Amino acid sequence: MRILLPMAAALVPLALFPGWSFYFDITPKIVILLLLTGAALMFWDGSIVRGRVPALLNMQIAWLAVATALSRNPALSLNGSNWRRFGLVTYGAVLLYGLLVMRDVSGDSNRIENYLRAATVAAIPIGLYGMAQYFGYDPLLNALDYHAGEGIFTIVRPPSTLGHANYFGVYLVYIAFLGSALFCTSLARSWRLIGAAAAVVAVMAAVLSGTRGALVGIIAGFLLLAFRWPAARGRRSIWATATAAACLALFCISPAGAELRSRIHWSFEEPVGGARPQLWRDTLEMSSKKLLA
Repeated sequence: MRILLPMAAALVPLALFPGWSFYFDITPKIVILLLLTGAALMFWDGSIVRGRVPALLNMQIAWLAVATALSRNPALSLNGSNWRRFGLVTYGAVLLYGLLVMRDVSGDSNRIENYLRAATVAAIPIGLYGMAQYFGYDPLLNALDYHAGEGIFTIVRPPSTLGHANYFGVYLVYIAFLGSALFCTSLARSWRLIGAAAAVVAVMAAVLSGTRGALVGIIAGFLLLAFRWPAARGRRSIWATATAAACLALFCISPAGAELRSRIHWSFEEPVGGARPQLWRDTLEMSSKKLLA
Protein backbone atom coordinates (compact mmCIF):
# COMPACT_ATOMS: atom_id res chain seq x y z
CA MET A 1 0.00 0.00 0.00
CA ARG A 2 2.89 2.35 0.78
CA ILE A 3 4.11 2.08 -2.82
CA LEU A 4 0.78 1.83 -4.62
CA LEU A 5 -0.83 4.97 -3.20
CA PRO A 6 2.03 7.39 -3.99
CA MET A 7 2.26 5.72 -7.42
CA ALA A 8 -1.36 6.69 -8.07
CA ALA A 9 -0.60 10.30 -7.10
CA ALA A 10 1.98 10.37 -9.89
CA LEU A 11 0.41 8.24 -12.62
CA VAL A 12 -3.22 9.42 -12.58
CA PRO A 13 -2.55 13.03 -13.64
CA LEU A 14 0.26 11.90 -15.96
CA ALA A 15 -1.77 9.33 -17.92
CA LEU A 16 -2.62 10.34 -21.50
CA PHE A 17 -2.98 7.79 -24.31
CA PRO A 18 -4.23 9.29 -27.60
CA GLY A 19 -5.50 6.53 -29.87
CA TRP A 20 -5.88 4.05 -27.03
CA SER A 21 -9.37 5.23 -26.13
CA PHE A 22 -11.88 7.73 -27.51
CA TYR A 23 -11.76 9.48 -24.12
CA PHE A 24 -7.99 9.15 -23.96
CA ASP A 25 -7.57 11.91 -21.37
CA ILE A 26 -9.99 10.40 -18.85
CA THR A 27 -10.34 6.63 -19.27
CA PRO A 28 -6.65 5.81 -18.56
CA LYS A 29 -6.76 7.92 -15.39
CA ILE A 30 -9.84 6.10 -14.13
CA VAL A 31 -8.37 2.68 -14.92
CA ILE A 32 -5.16 3.51 -13.03
CA LEU A 33 -7.07 4.99 -10.08
CA LEU A 34 -9.38 1.99 -9.76
CA LEU A 35 -6.61 -0.58 -10.19
CA LEU A 36 -4.19 0.99 -7.71
CA THR A 37 -6.88 1.83 -5.15
CA GLY A 38 -8.25 -1.71 -5.40
CA ALA A 39 -4.77 -3.19 -5.06
CA ALA A 40 -4.07 -0.99 -2.02
CA LEU A 41 -7.27 -2.30 -0.40
CA MET A 42 -5.83 -5.81 -0.57
CA PHE A 43 -3.02 -4.68 1.75
CA TRP A 44 -5.24 -2.64 4.04
CA ASP A 45 -5.32 -3.98 7.61
CA GLY A 46 -8.87 -2.78 8.21
CA SER A 47 -7.92 0.01 10.62
CA ILE A 48 -9.36 3.48 10.12
CA VAL A 49 -8.36 7.01 11.02
CA ARG A 50 -10.61 8.82 13.43
CA GLY A 51 -11.34 12.51 13.13
CA ARG A 52 -13.62 15.01 11.47
CA VAL A 53 -12.16 14.83 7.96
CA PRO A 54 -12.29 10.99 7.67
CA ALA A 55 -15.81 11.05 9.13
CA LEU A 56 -16.91 13.61 6.54
CA LEU A 57 -15.41 11.55 3.71
CA ASN A 58 -17.22 8.42 4.92
CA MET A 59 -20.46 10.39 5.16
CA GLN A 60 -19.95 11.70 1.63
CA ILE A 61 -19.44 8.19 0.24
CA ALA A 62 -22.61 7.03 2.00
CA TRP A 63 -24.59 10.03 0.75
CA LEU A 64 -23.40 9.48 -2.82
CA ALA A 65 -24.67 5.91 -2.59
CA VAL A 66 -28.06 7.15 -1.31
CA ALA A 67 -28.25 9.78 -4.06
CA THR A 68 -27.43 7.16 -6.69
CA ALA A 69 -30.09 4.79 -5.37
CA LEU A 70 -32.73 7.54 -5.46
CA SER A 71 -31.61 8.97 -8.80
CA ARG A 72 -34.01 9.22 -11.73
CA ASN A 73 -31.23 7.70 -13.82
CA PRO A 74 -29.27 5.34 -11.53
CA ALA A 75 -27.03 4.11 -14.37
CA LEU A 76 -25.92 7.68 -15.12
CA SER A 77 -25.38 8.41 -11.45
CA LEU A 78 -23.42 5.19 -11.01
CA ASN A 79 -21.11 5.52 -14.01
CA GLY A 80 -21.19 9.22 -14.85
CA SER A 81 -21.26 10.65 -18.36
CA ASN A 82 -19.56 8.99 -21.31
CA TRP A 83 -16.74 11.52 -21.23
CA ARG A 84 -15.96 12.31 -17.58
CA ARG A 85 -17.25 9.09 -16.00
CA PHE A 86 -17.43 10.88 -12.66
CA GLY A 87 -20.27 8.88 -11.18
CA LEU A 88 -20.44 6.97 -7.91
CA VAL A 89 -17.77 4.47 -8.97
CA THR A 90 -15.09 7.03 -9.80
CA TYR A 91 -16.11 9.60 -7.20
CA GLY A 92 -16.21 6.90 -4.52
CA ALA A 93 -12.77 5.66 -5.57
CA VAL A 94 -11.34 9.18 -5.21
CA LEU A 95 -12.78 9.52 -1.69
CA LEU A 96 -11.68 6.01 -0.75
CA TYR A 97 -8.19 6.81 -2.03
CA GLY A 98 -8.14 9.85 0.26
CA LEU A 99 -9.12 7.71 3.25
CA LEU A 100 -6.39 5.19 2.47
CA VAL A 101 -3.79 7.94 2.15
CA MET A 102 -4.82 9.33 5.55
CA ARG A 103 -4.49 5.86 7.05
CA ASP A 104 -1.07 5.42 5.47
CA VAL A 105 0.43 8.68 6.73
CA SER A 106 -1.23 8.54 10.16
CA GLY A 107 1.15 5.79 11.25
CA ASP A 108 4.26 7.75 10.28
CA SER A 109 4.23 11.40 9.25
CA ASN A 110 7.52 10.87 7.39
CA ARG A 111 5.53 8.99 4.75
CA ILE A 112 4.01 12.28 3.67
CA GLU A 113 7.23 12.97 1.80
CA ASN A 114 6.61 9.90 -0.37
CA TYR A 115 3.48 11.59 -1.72
CA LEU A 116 5.25 14.93 -2.13
CA ARG A 117 8.00 13.22 -4.11
CA ALA A 118 5.61 11.27 -6.33
CA ALA A 119 3.39 14.27 -7.07
CA THR A 120 6.22 16.68 -7.83
CA VAL A 121 8.23 14.28 -10.00
CA ALA A 122 5.17 13.69 -12.19
CA ALA A 123 4.21 17.37 -12.19
CA ILE A 124 7.43 18.58 -13.79
CA PRO A 125 6.88 16.82 -17.16
CA ILE A 126 3.16 17.64 -17.00
CA GLY A 127 3.91 21.33 -16.50
CA LEU A 128 6.65 21.38 -19.13
CA TYR A 129 4.32 19.68 -21.62
CA GLY A 130 1.69 22.36 -21.05
CA MET A 131 4.31 25.08 -21.53
CA ALA A 132 5.46 23.42 -24.76
CA GLN A 133 1.85 23.41 -25.97
CA TYR A 134 1.64 27.15 -25.41
CA PHE A 135 4.72 27.70 -27.57
CA GLY A 136 3.32 25.55 -30.39
CA TYR A 137 5.02 22.20 -29.83
CA ASP A 138 2.74 19.23 -29.23
CA PRO A 139 3.72 15.74 -30.41
CA LEU A 140 0.58 14.09 -28.98
CA LEU A 141 -2.49 16.28 -29.50
CA ASN A 142 -3.93 18.46 -32.25
CA ALA A 143 -3.09 22.03 -31.25
CA LEU A 144 -6.23 23.37 -32.98
CA ASP A 145 -8.32 21.70 -30.29
CA TYR A 146 -7.11 24.11 -27.62
CA HIS A 147 -6.86 27.29 -29.67
CA ALA A 148 -9.76 29.73 -29.93
CA GLY A 149 -10.42 33.01 -31.69
CA GLU A 150 -8.94 34.48 -34.84
CA GLY A 151 -6.15 36.84 -35.80
CA ILE A 152 -4.60 38.91 -33.05
CA PHE A 153 -7.26 37.72 -30.61
CA THR A 154 -6.35 34.04 -30.92
CA ILE A 155 -5.73 32.47 -27.53
CA VAL A 156 -4.16 29.17 -26.57
CA ARG A 157 -5.38 27.22 -23.53
CA PRO A 158 -2.91 24.33 -23.10
CA PRO A 159 -4.51 21.32 -21.38
CA SER A 160 -1.28 19.28 -20.94
CA THR A 161 -2.35 15.77 -19.83
CA LEU A 162 -5.41 16.94 -17.88
CA GLY A 163 -7.90 17.28 -20.75
CA HIS A 164 -8.72 20.96 -20.33
CA ALA A 165 -6.82 24.12 -19.41
CA ASN A 166 -9.06 24.72 -16.39
CA TYR A 167 -8.33 21.27 -14.97
CA PHE A 168 -4.65 21.75 -15.75
CA GLY A 169 -4.59 25.11 -13.98
CA VAL A 170 -6.33 23.84 -10.85
CA TYR A 171 -3.94 20.88 -10.70
CA LEU A 172 -1.00 23.30 -10.83
CA VAL A 173 -2.30 25.20 -7.80
CA TYR A 174 -1.77 22.10 -5.67
CA ILE A 175 1.61 21.39 -7.22
CA ALA A 176 2.88 24.90 -6.48
CA PHE A 177 2.43 24.26 -2.76
CA LEU A 178 3.32 20.56 -2.74
CA GLY A 179 6.60 21.50 -4.39
CA SER A 180 7.11 24.29 -1.87
CA ALA A 181 6.42 21.87 0.98
CA LEU A 182 8.96 19.38 -0.36
CA PHE A 183 11.53 22.18 -0.73
CA CYS A 184 10.97 23.33 2.86
CA THR A 185 10.83 19.96 4.61
CA SER A 186 13.02 17.46 2.78
CA LEU A 187 16.44 16.74 4.27
CA ALA A 188 17.84 15.58 0.92
CA ARG A 189 19.22 18.39 -1.23
CA SER A 190 18.22 16.65 -4.47
CA TRP A 191 14.58 16.42 -3.40
CA ARG A 192 14.62 20.03 -2.23
CA LEU A 193 15.73 21.05 -5.72
CA ILE A 194 13.03 18.88 -7.33
CA GLY A 195 10.41 20.47 -5.08
CA ALA A 196 11.58 23.97 -5.99
CA ALA A 197 11.62 23.08 -9.70
CA ALA A 198 8.09 21.68 -9.52
CA ALA A 199 6.80 24.81 -7.78
CA VAL A 200 8.43 27.14 -10.32
CA VAL A 201 7.20 25.10 -13.29
CA ALA A 202 3.70 25.00 -11.78
CA VAL A 203 3.48 28.77 -11.42
CA MET A 204 4.86 29.40 -14.92
CA ALA A 205 2.55 26.82 -16.50
CA ALA A 206 -0.46 28.18 -14.60
CA VAL A 207 0.18 31.62 -16.09
CA LEU A 208 0.44 30.18 -19.59
CA SER A 209 -2.72 28.10 -19.09
CA GLY A 210 -4.76 31.30 -18.93
CA THR A 211 -6.82 29.92 -16.05
CA ARG A 212 -7.84 32.86 -13.89
CA GLY A 213 -9.06 30.76 -10.99
CA ALA A 214 -5.69 29.02 -10.79
CA LEU A 215 -3.84 32.33 -10.62
CA VAL A 216 -6.16 33.59 -7.91
CA GLY A 217 -5.59 30.35 -5.98
CA ILE A 218 -1.81 30.60 -6.23
CA ILE A 219 -1.77 34.26 -5.21
CA ALA A 220 -4.11 33.64 -2.28
CA GLY A 221 -2.07 30.65 -1.18
CA PHE A 222 1.23 32.52 -1.23
CA LEU A 223 -0.31 35.45 0.64
CA LEU A 224 -1.48 33.05 3.33
CA LEU A 225 1.96 31.43 3.34
CA ALA A 226 3.61 34.82 3.80
CA PHE A 227 1.25 35.55 6.69
CA ARG A 228 1.87 32.22 8.43
CA TRP A 229 5.58 31.77 7.67
CA PRO A 230 7.92 34.67 8.61
CA ALA A 231 10.69 33.48 6.26
CA ALA A 232 8.37 34.14 3.32
CA ARG A 233 8.38 37.83 4.30
CA GLY A 234 12.16 38.04 4.24
CA ARG A 235 14.20 40.20 1.92
CA ARG A 236 15.13 37.30 -0.38
CA SER A 237 11.50 36.27 -0.78
CA ILE A 238 10.43 39.83 -1.58
CA TRP A 239 13.18 40.23 -4.18
CA ALA A 240 12.35 36.84 -5.72
CA THR A 241 8.66 37.79 -5.97
CA ALA A 242 9.49 41.17 -7.50
CA THR A 243 11.84 39.55 -10.01
CA ALA A 244 9.21 36.98 -11.01
CA ALA A 245 6.62 39.73 -11.47
CA ALA A 246 9.01 41.74 -13.63
CA CYS A 247 9.82 38.70 -15.77
CA LEU A 248 6.11 38.03 -16.25
CA ALA A 249 5.51 41.65 -17.29
CA LEU A 250 8.36 41.48 -19.81
CA PHE A 251 7.02 38.22 -21.19
CA CYS A 252 3.54 39.69 -21.61
CA ILE A 253 4.80 42.56 -23.74
CA SER A 254 7.16 40.36 -25.77
CA PRO A 255 6.15 38.68 -29.08
CA ALA A 256 5.96 35.32 -27.29
CA GLY A 257 3.27 36.71 -24.99
CA ALA A 258 0.81 37.53 -27.78
CA GLU A 259 -1.61 34.72 -26.90
CA LEU A 260 -1.38 35.61 -23.23
CA ARG A 261 -2.24 39.25 -24.03
CA SER A 262 -5.21 38.00 -26.03
CA ARG A 263 -6.32 35.92 -23.06
CA ILE A 264 -6.12 39.01 -20.85
CA HIS A 265 -8.24 40.87 -23.41
CA TRP A 266 -10.83 38.08 -23.34
CA SER A 267 -10.85 38.15 -19.54
CA PHE A 268 -11.67 41.86 -19.46
CA GLU A 269 -14.60 41.21 -21.79
CA GLU A 270 -16.07 38.64 -19.36
CA PRO A 271 -14.80 39.77 -15.95
CA VAL A 272 -17.30 37.70 -13.94
CA GLY A 273 -16.46 34.42 -15.67
CA GLY A 274 -18.68 34.31 -18.75
CA ALA A 275 -21.82 32.21 -18.33
CA ARG A 276 -20.81 30.69 -14.99
CA PRO A 277 -22.84 33.09 -12.79
CA GLN A 278 -25.96 32.29 -14.82
CA LEU A 279 -25.25 28.58 -14.38
CA TRP A 280 -24.93 29.02 -10.61
CA ARG A 281 -28.13 31.07 -10.55
CA ASP A 282 -30.05 28.39 -12.45
CA THR A 283 -28.61 25.69 -10.17
CA LEU A 284 -29.90 27.51 -7.09
CA GLU A 285 -33.29 27.95 -8.72
CA MET A 286 -33.50 24.24 -9.60
CA SER A 287 -32.38 23.23 -6.10
CA SER A 288 -34.94 25.47 -4.41
CA LYS A 289 -37.77 23.49 -6.03
CA LYS A 290 -36.64 20.26 -4.34
CA LEU A 291 -34.95 21.30 -1.11
CA LEU A 292 -35.40 17.94 0.62
CA ALA A 293 -33.78 16.01 -2.23
